[in-house]
Amino acid sequence: MPAVYLFYGPDQAALNQKLKKWLERFKSKYDYVFDYLRIDARTVNFNEIIEVLLTVGILSQSRLIIIDGLLSSIKTKEQEKLLPYLSNLSPGTTILLVEEKPTLDKGTIFDWLKTCGHIEYFAESGQTELRKEMLRLLREKGVSIDNRAIPLLMSRVNNSAATLCASIDILSLYKDSGQITAEDVEMMISPSAEPQIFRLFDAIQTNRDRAVRLMESELIHGTHPLQIVAVLMSQTRKKISDGLGEALYPKYCNYFHRLCLMDFDLKTGADAREVLSLCRFL
Repeated sequence: MPAVYLFYGPDQAALNQKLKKWLERFKSKYDYVFDYLRIDARTVNFNEIIEVLLTVGILSQSRLIIIDGLLSSIKTKEQEKLLPYLSNLSPGTTILLVEEKPTLDKGTIFDWLKTCGHIEYFAESGQTELRKEMLRLLREKGVSIDNRAIPLLMSRVNNSAATLCASIDILSLYKDSGQITAEDVEMMISPSAEPQIFRLFDAIQTNRDRAVRLMESELIHGTHPLQIVAVLMSQTRKKISDGLGEALYPKYCNYFHRLCLMDFDLKTGADAREVLSLCRFL
């Protein structure tokens, strides 16, 4: 049976916790000797996905590929074309599909996974559980939140645990310590449930011109420059914590260091567009 897994459902907090534990077990199983790649299907073209599935491991025969947003971003014909590649993976390759959307259209790949793969659904946790998760994450970050800011933050994350986690990362990086206020939430968190800003990190890695266009669009629509840098810092830190090979670890540590310098420059009055233009050189 091909080693293809699907994690999806509305409770993104539970999904992310399971993913973290799953990754740790995978690392332990292969004694940290395996090739690892994570891509977002929404920011790469279809042929690139096929190339990834066909690629043979370089450092090890064991490979782990995590693909975000695959089933929700490709059409039925593309799913039919992709299925033979998923069902005939090279030995030692494991694929994990991760979906942020709470529901999925049950297409070709989903139907195949029901009999030939592994599906795990993360049911709705509800607003109460989401609020508990918010307070837990804030304690982890060492910051508190003003009571007036809580309903505003909850409304802006649109009941999405994934967006909540990302938003708290942004706020804690912006605030450093102390109490998050309603004004902080108003300035730093976009009302959109799926802002384009969260796709910036992948765009910088794959298409610098698109990344610049995304940043320009965010600035035009009023996204604070500090929010853009905070999102990039959050996603870089997540990439590092997920585990990287020896070749990539210094690269992403350097990214994070340069983003910290950008954050400092913005907070000390540097021109926002000049600072953000440096993102194309990350």
